[in-house]
Amino acid sequence: MRTTTMTLLLAIVPSLLAAQSTAAEPNPTHALSAQSRVQAEATLQAARDQGLPSEPLYAVMLEGQAKGATEAQILGAERQTLVRLALAQEAIVRGGRTQPSDAEMTSGASLMARGMSSTELSAVVQGVASGQSLAVALDALAGRGTNGMADVRAVGAGAVGSAGAGGSATVATDVSGAGSGGPLSATGSATAAVSGGLMSR
Repeated sequence: MRTTTMTLLLAIVPSLLAAQSTAAEPNPTHALSAQSRVQAEATLQAARDQGLPSEPLYAVMLEGQAKGATEAQILGAERQTLVRLALAQEAIVRGGRTQPSDAEMTSGASLMARGMSSTELSAVVQGVASGQSLAVALDALAGRGTNGMADVRAVGAGAVGSAGAGGSATVATDVSGAGSGGPLSATGSATAAVSGGLMSR
């Protein structure tokens, strides 16, 4: 009996610790007004419905709150991030990776936030060998920052001829005000850079 109880405890404790860790993570929607929270949650749900990562959306909201942005700016940044993630997902699939990972979509969206077009991103994806990690390749390009953007664009432009025509992603949310929050300032990480960064206040 004692052995059975100990076995159950050993099985349950890791799950409890994981749940506590998840609960301890800050949820930026809690600091929003009721109306803004509904809009923020709708955008998060749209990301889930489309198989897009939600971490970049949380990251940009937290960044906005840390920088004292208005709720309108935060919601606009969240929508911009959703749009870029959806476009990155579409571009990566068009480039030949049928099931892009969260890391790949996040890095792809980061490149697009720095000026790479969806056609160029598809071309870059096509140029990555099947045995090579696409996430690592995209993250390396995204990590070059503004000074290396000319090289990043050149990598994409060099293979644009082999890429398919760029389309527009279908985004299951109202993105008409995506730019209303203004341009956002990058923090350096691929996740935060997806939004382009929140405007300094």
